[in-house]
Amino acid sequence: SPIVSAASCMRYMTGRPARLFTAHFTACWLMMATNRSNDFHRQVTMRLTEMNKDLRKVIWVGVLFLASGLSRDALALQLQQPPSGEMRQHWQERVERFQRDLQKKPDDVEVLNGLGIAYSELGQHKEAAEALRRLAQIRPDQAATHFNLGFALSRSGQEQEAVAEYQKAIKLSPEMALSYINLGASFLNLNQSKEALAVLEQSIKLSPKDAEARYNLGIALERSGLPQEAAAAYRTAIQLKPALFQAHYNLAGVLSKLGQQRETIDAYKQALAIKPDDANAHFNLGVALIEMEN
Repeated sequence: SPIVSAASCMRYMTGRPARLFTAHFTACWLMMATNRSNDFHRQVTMRLTEMNKDLRKVIWVGVLFLASGLSRDALALQLQQPPSGEMRQHWQERVERFQRDLQKKPDDVEVLNGLGIAYSELGQHKEAAEALRRLAQIRPDQAATHFNLGFALSRSGQEQEAVAEYQKAIKLSPEMALSYINLGASFLNLNQSKEALAVLEQSIKLSPKDAEARYNLGIALERSGLPQEAAAAYRTAIQLKPALFQAHYNLAGVLSKLGQQRETIDAYKQALAIKPDDANAHFNLGVALIEMEN
């Protein structure tokens, strides 16, 4: 997948200023190669700002995330957090522009894709899904379109429909780990633990260093009545991403069920070190301490 990412970068950079290639591409490439997905995102965001947030660059960012197999939370930084202030105004203007363009060219794939991305950036996932669904009907052979549609459907609470789109993406691009990770998450949201286990195990084969995949696998194992295996999955997720609060929190819950009270207390303390204002973690830590004394 890094080779795919490099090729995507090189194709995009063709004919661009030398400084764009030598500085930004090199930095991003090194960050992807060393799994520094958060740093990668920040660098990309700064580059987009310098380049006036041109939509084509945003699409390029999406290609890089998908091609590099980065974790779902790296993509979520792009798509899940609604913007505010100047950025919100920017994306709203994009929406209005694309809507005007659609009146002239209702089946233009670039306009539909741009509209879907703009709506997603605004956190308007139902509207994003409508645009991306039209795009998928016109271009049904594009894995990224089905993936993005699945994401928008999931974010708007349409999990069953999201499952179908992720499955289409996997059929078209079976090596794209992110599709398996998101499909597993949708199965978990539908309380289909058996199906989630199968696809999450496949995602780990494709992307063994993805903390989100390990964390979701832990949830699936826990719901399947396999607490020991779930604890191991949560621990691996923590090793890969020590600041993943929910993995610490869930690990503590599993350890409590296994009767490992001292380890439970330690896990809750580590969770609170990451998120000190979490009321549930404080309450559960208190319960664990009382049980330890008794």
